[in-house]
Amino acid sequence: MVRGGLVPYAWDPSVDDDQDGADEDDTLHGPESADKPSPLLNSRSVLNVGVLVLLIIALLGLFIALPVVTFVTDRTNFVFLEQTGSNTNNSPQTDLHVRPLIDADTPDTAKTRVGYDGEDYVLVFSDEFNLDGRSFDAGDDPFWEAVNLWYWNTGDLEWYDSSQVYTANGSLHVRIDNVPLNGMQYRSGMLQSWNKFCFTSGYIEVSLSLPGPDQETRGYVSL
Repeated sequence: MVRGGLVPYAWDPSVDDDQDGADEDDTLHGPESADKPSPLLNSRSVLNVGVLVLLIIALLGLFIALPVVTFVTDRTNFVFLEQTGSNTNNSPQTDLHVRPLIDADTPDTAKTRVGYDGEDYVLVFSDEFNLDGRSFDAGDDPFWEAVNLWYWNTGDLEWYDSSQVYTANGSLHVRIDNVPLNGMQYRSGMLQSWNKFCFTSGYIEVSLSLPGPDQETRGYVSL
């Protein structure tokens, strides 16, 4: 025995020639095994095109049709209110959602002013609060919201409740009562325009009457 030698192997080609049938991989080497082009209008291509068309229609409806329908609907409601003058007694809140930024009852003398810096300023927003029965719950007014919370940042002694803010006798009323609510000693109101009406600079003017023994009474905060 020789180490590292070759192992003898005998192969007779006639043995393979006598086998009946084809080998398992013969079909891979034949010309008929080449990939055939699929038909253009098969079920898969039709499904893909259909999904693409539906997607395009949905995008067009979202970014074109919906804004147009919303604009036409709002404009129709606005024209109806202008022509009929309704909603002033039964539901005073509805027409506020189509009102301009400047209250129609604001006098012309308040629409311009000269600032302390000598520059001319033009009124961009006003609210006379002279429509009785307004609601300032979330979503009821386009510019204002009476919150329902405890302002923990300053450790307030009152709980702010939206029912404490309302309009009556041609004015806005913000009440504070010695009534415990949600663990707080007092119940009061806070009216804000957060994320509803914002501006970068200018003047804020208010006309208000505060309860208290003298003019040093605090109660109005503008941030």
